[in-house]
Amino acid sequence: MTALLSLGLLLSSPAAANGYAAGAARHDITGPVADHAMMGFGKAEIKNAGLHTRLYARAFVLQQGEKTVAFVSADLGMISPFIRQEVIARLGAQLPEVFSYDNVLISATHTHAGPGGYFKDRLYRISAAGFSRENTEVIVGGIVAAIVDAHHRQQRATVALTAGSLRDASVNQSGVPYRLNPDLAPSDEDRNTLMTQLSFFEAEAAAAAARPIGALNWFSVHTTTMGSENLLVSGDNKGVASALLERHMEGDPDLPFVAAFANSDEGDISSDVFAPDDTSSALERTHLIGQRQHDRALALLEEADAEAELSGPLDYRHAWVEMPQLTVRDRYTGQGDQQLCRAALGYSFAAGSEDGPSELPGFEEGMLRGERTALPALFKVGLVALRPLLRGRRRNTRCHGPKPILVTTGATHLRWTPEALPFQLIRVGPLVIAGVPGEMTTEAGRRLRAQLLQRLDPLGVERIVIAGLSNAYSHYVTTYEEYQAQHYEGASTLYGPHTFAAYLQAFDGLAEAMVGDSAAPSAPSPSRQSWRGADRNPAPSRDDTPSGQTFGQALSDPSDATCGDTVTATFRAAHPKNGPAPSTFLRVQRRAGDGAWLDVATDAAPETRFRWAAAPEDCRRCSVATVEWDSPTTATPGTYRLAQLGIAAERGQRVPYEGWTSDFELSCR
Repeated sequence: MTALLSLGLLLSSPAAANGYAAGAARHDITGPVADHAMMGFGKAEIKNAGLHTRLYARAFVLQQGEKTVAFVSADLGMISPFIRQEVIARLGAQLPEVFSYDNVLISATHTHAGPGGYFKDRLYRISAAGFSRENTEVIVGGIVAAIVDAHHRQQRATVALTAGSLRDASVNQSGVPYRLNPDLAPSDEDRNTLMTQLSFFEAEAAAAAARPIGALNWFSVHTTTMGSENLLVSGDNKGVASALLERHMEGDPDLPFVAAFANSDEGDISSDVFAPDDTSSALERTHLIGQRQHDRALALLEEADAEAELSGPLDYRHAWVEMPQLTVRDRYTGQGDQQLCRAALGYSFAAGSEDGPSELPGFEEGMLRGERTALPALFKVGLVALRPLLRGRRRNTRCHGPKPILVTTGATHLRWTPEALPFQLIRVGPLVIAGVPGEMTTEAGRRLRAQLLQRLDPLGVERIVIAGLSNAYSHYVTTYEEYQAQHYEGASTLYGPHTFAAYLQAFDGLAEAMVGDSAAPSAPSPSRQSWRGADRNPAPSRDDTPSGQTFGQALSDPSDATCGDTVTATFRAAHPKNGPAPSTFLRVQRRAGDGAWLDVATDAAPETRFRWAAAPEDCRRCSVATVEWDSPTTATPGTYRLAQLGIAAERGQRVPYEGWTSDFELSCR
């Protein structure tokens, strides 16, 4: 069956005429790209210094009758409760009675290369060097704008569900705990290799006139390919995949195709599929893993046919669950009724994962109860600041066993991590999306999907997809057996060995309510967090240039190049924080036959880089910027130039500037 005929059948089917309205949109959420701590690796002392790919919130809104749902995939490390509360509050003001906690699911791609500072929870504020009002406002505003635009762009649409395996973009980084799971079948892979995708099309009468609206997929892999020493803001491998697919499908600039590569049960899954002797750079690896996800998603988009069309009810359930001291019933633990613990992190948390080791001396994965460790002197000093978290450690130890507690983040006198977690299900006909507020391991994800499939069978549900890192962040979720090994993932499972059983219980309650068409029992929503607090990362008050130079002045020009070469130039720059975020920092242009300059690429393209550095050797507040462009082998030969754009702080004012290199020739063999 040809793709055109398949799409024609899809669009002409009766269900399409009586199915869904859909809209998709994206908005930039790129915050500060210089002198700002990243969120993910917990290295607050490492500040960013440039941009690889821009960060986006990509929203999909579906409506059927009186029911509406919104799914957002955001290029963030995690979703903070503060971001979600502000998004819901602003949506309530702009679109009253349309969106609420119940029907909006916000999921993070889990890039570790985005600016942090968007948590009010103390533990995550420390890991990002404090709270950033500027970055949080950019994120909240961008997510709200994406949802509102997607809502207003809704039109009669068809939704197709396709899925396929992607085996060369992920690897299980925590094999020892995984192999402790009993009854693993020979067919069970140690990672979830399935990419599941929803493809959205206009419901036009003629297939030839149908326009693809967007694609939303889920694939399990850590978004950490750029590495822990990276200084460039980046959507990492999923950001590259989105940029490539959106560019491949670009059409109407007023209604751009939206491609979201969301994450799933990636808790123990790394993108480090490379051989030990592989010498490729982090940028090259990031592009490759992104390219592989793009290729699979494009194939799934092209496979969408009449048999893949979704039909059936649109539905959702949401509940808050107070985790500490929650009673988890025997049917979920298999060990009698059990109570969850107050949140705590184990010693192996300080070791970091195999995907991003901390390299702190004295810490390693697998540190168990009863083992002694000589805490490094410097780390002991650092723990003085965390002393309030240590008071509840002794009485919490038995509950968390065999985890040796490093810090009790849920101590009753000072709570540093969330206590009430949001659990959510969204149903689109035979597909159900489970919003998981943490990082679930492969086997935990497999068991959750199996339980939900069984519970939701009376509704005709045939596929469960896990949307990881959704609506809040509660670290990792391991199975009881994996927890016993106390590798990084188990040490980072906050509420003790029965945390995963509590997740099963919570989701089972949502599924039971969905089957019974009743409201899900829920704890009260947490009290609203405040914007109060000083911004720890303010913009500098002034920029300078050496005598005789100007902002945007090219300090080095690119040489003539061949297609496929990397073209580089340096400029006298201002501090990037002095411009409003999001800001565009570079352009690549080609001269047309009539002499006009045409944009070929901006800093939204994954083949460009903007690098910034202070230059105190030139003057006290001087800085320089480097613009890099990996020219495609398929580029059009001709005359090109590079530009650097910014805003300088001068005499109490913010002054825009832009500077251009000399022209250079690009030739292709």
